[in-house]
Amino acid sequence: MYFVLRFLYSTANMSDPTRLEMALAAMFSAYMSYQGDDNKLTKEQFLKLVKNELPLLSQGKSEDELFQCVDHNDDKRVDFEEFASLVAGCACASHDALQEVMKELDTKGCPK
Repeated sequence: MYFVLRFLYSTANMSDPTRLEMALAAMFSAYMSYQGDDNKLTKEQFLKLVKNELPLLSQGKSEDELFQCVDHNDDKRVDFEEFASLVAGCACASHDALQEVMKELDTKGCPK
């Protein structure tokens, strides 16, 4: 991940990366550490990434089902755009769940 951040900041005369920039760098780095020579993930590479980096995602779905949901163009590979769509979908789902938890805490008078 350090390499990704270093590259991004060597091309722009900027100070320290923000939290969101760090999150993007982590996403790039995770994908790049599993990708093949064609810059895409095979089914095996994708499933290994999910097992190691997004283990909650694989709960409740078969491996085939999960891969088919992500491989939008049915080329038997997951490219970065397909991976980013998955991560964005996870973020949206997590956001909705977190909002519900925060509302419940607010009604109980719990500190944030």
